[in-house]
Amino acid sequence: MHANLVSVVMPCYNCEKYVTSAIKSILDQSYANLELIVIDDGSTDGTLGKIKDFRDSRICLIGLKQNRGNYAARNIGMKAASGEYICVMDADDVARPERLQRQLEFLKNNQDVGCVGSQATVIDEAGNGSGRIFKPVVGAEELAVLFLIDNFTLHPSLMLRHSLLKRFQLFYDESYLYASDFDFVSRCAQYFPVVNTAESLMYYRKHASQISSDKKLSQKACADKIRLSQLNKFDINLTLEEQAVYLKLFDNTSEFISTEIENVYSIVNLIVNANSKQKNYNQAFMLRHYRNLLVTAKDREARNLV
Repeated sequence: MHANLVSVVMPCYNCEKYVTSAIKSILDQSYANLELIVIDDGSTDGTLGKIKDFRDSRICLIGLKQNRGNYAARNIGMKAASGEYICVMDADDVARPERLQRQLEFLKNNQDVGCVGSQATVIDEAGNGSGRIFKPVVGAEELAVLFLIDNFTLHPSLMLRHSLLKRFQLFYDESYLYASDFDFVSRCAQYFPVVNTAESLMYYRKHASQISSDKKLSQKACADKIRLSQLNKFDINLTLEEQAVYLKLFDNTSEFISTEIENVYSIVNLIVNANSKQKNYNQAFMLRHYRNLLVTAKDREARNLV
């Protein structure tokens, strides 16, 4: 592992329209001590040719003959990394020139933090700005609680300490087709502080291939599976009916009936009381964020009765 070297891990699959901009944004970083590990995940378009157009010794190209999937490609890239730090990057996004420098400075100035993410500007297919992505800038203890609810980091904005990933054997769970980044970062937060900074260091691209309704349903199913798996920390076994009611807390489109409200209050009490004994999470933050979820659930019951 080379001191101060940043290993940028970037999987690519059929992204010929965007990969040149993504690679260029890394090679043009103000912090130049980097290696860019590009994993071509069996692309069938012109992606591989676009990657090979670059002549830069800092690029390490790993070509997979068959499509293994995003998370398998990330794991392959992380295992090949030799840097002290690992930077997550997507092949359709663009990093601001100061991204690596600013995140490296943050980690050097905050030795207890193991992972840092940032905010982002949203861009469309043509690269035009179309909004912002805001992730909560809170302490690591509070963010760890928020991971019980959802992934409150922008995953392609993360930089992590490589030594901690090795020590705790942290990789992406390839059994998840989607949302393994949610699982990954929530597991990271069990072992070391994960935080977001207020700086916007990324251009996050949104395009048509990301937003199919089928994909959203699959993402939700995977995220729900992760939410339920996190309850194992509290030694709580819910029935299938209780699981369905609990998961409604995280779906603002679902409505509750009165009996479900009673059930979900009981489930949350079980979780909070178990945490009070086990001290897996900061209890005050647990109470605050679950209380907020219950207030929202109660509001959705009221809509159901109108």
